[in-house]
Amino acid sequence: NLTASLEISINGISRIKEMKIDWQNAGGIEYHFIGRADISMSDFDIDPPSPALGMVKVNDSITVSFNYSVKSEEISRLD
Repeated sequence: NLTASLEISINGISRIKEMKIDWQNAGGIEYHFIGRADISMSDFDIDPPSPALGMVKVNDSITVSFNYSVKSEEISRLD
């Protein structure tokens, strides 16, 4: 596992988020990086929507996830 500081920008507002990232070598110089983090919409000045004329409340928390494949000889030190 890796830990990374990622900058997430939403609604013109940027925040730094620490995320744990799983990685695996897919063979040769190809790697897969997978991560996810829970963030609050209110941290980005977003009011959670309230459909059905406010009778339904939506949680302030959302999950951001990613799954990247990278091919590069420069990160081969991860082996």
